[in-house]
Amino acid sequence: MYKKILLSVFLLALLVTTGAGCSSTNTSTPNGKILFFRDDCPHCKNVEAYVEKNDVRSKISYDLLEVKYSRANSDLMVAKAKICNIPLDQVGVPFFWDSSQCIVGDTPIIDYFDKQINTTK
Repeated sequence: MYKKILLSVFLLALLVTTGAGCSSTNTSTPNGKILFFRDDCPHCKNVEAYVEKNDVRSKISYDLLEVKYSRANSDLMVAKAKICNIPLDQVGVPFFWDSSQCIVGDTPIIDYFDKQINTTK
């Protein structure tokens, strides 16, 4: 019995220290828009550079979800891809869900952000 309690406490501590429940692993999307990414993705870095250079986050509200280390985020990305009828073998990052459509790839996502920013000026 003591071992089960100790194991439960250990698992809870592990979840807390690994960031489970932080915004990058949270599958709730209050903004409705989500940018799925991986830290090791060069195309994601292109989007990130554009976002930083153009201060996109202050103009367009979206959630940023990492998919390499979060199964929940990865599953959510796949679910959004299914809504858009994207075959699983064509799902990759960067992947943007704008609450009604899927946008895949750095250039299409940057074009989307650019259009949104220019229409909000």
